[in-house]
Amino acid sequence: MDEMNKNRIGNFIEGNNSLAFWVAMDIINGSLRYNPTYFYGDTCSGKTLLLKGIEKELRKKDPGKKVIYWDSEAYVNTFIRNLKSQESKRLYEFKRRNRSADILIFDDFSFLLSGNKTASLQCFFQMINELYMDQKQQYYPDAPDGYVYCNGESAGGIL
Repeated sequence: MDEMNKNRIGNFIEGNNSLAFWVAMDIINGSLRYNPTYFYGDTCSGKTLLLKGIEKELRKKDPGKKVIYWDSEAYVNTFIRNLKSQESKRLYEFKRRNRSADILIFDDFSFLLSGNKTASLQCFFQMINELYMDQKQQYYPDAPDGYVYCNGESAGGIL
């Protein structure tokens, strides 16, 4: 598949995922405003392709919006690199850049929640809380326990 057609929403195979596909289309068209929105599904069910397709279409539709897409491993590695830097300005810029997003798309909580990633997890939750308070849109392929549910109630749109 050539680079131009890679991660297109049109490449998503609906199958049993038709609800997720139509929610993604509503997000792209601006008619769905669950915040945050979570996409649940088994491994290899197309969550990443769907999120990358949303990212690509939102960037194309509104180039002025700041859309940030993070793969969790890249997020953690970048956070650690900036944390270990001798320049405190680098960590500040990392946090500022992420918190200034109009739309945050974050892929794969399971990696972020596994192992001992306390500092990066803390930074992440501070970031998403600030984005939430500023009513910025957030999209995730799965949801971390404890953040989504409060007394058994959902904190956002869950599929």
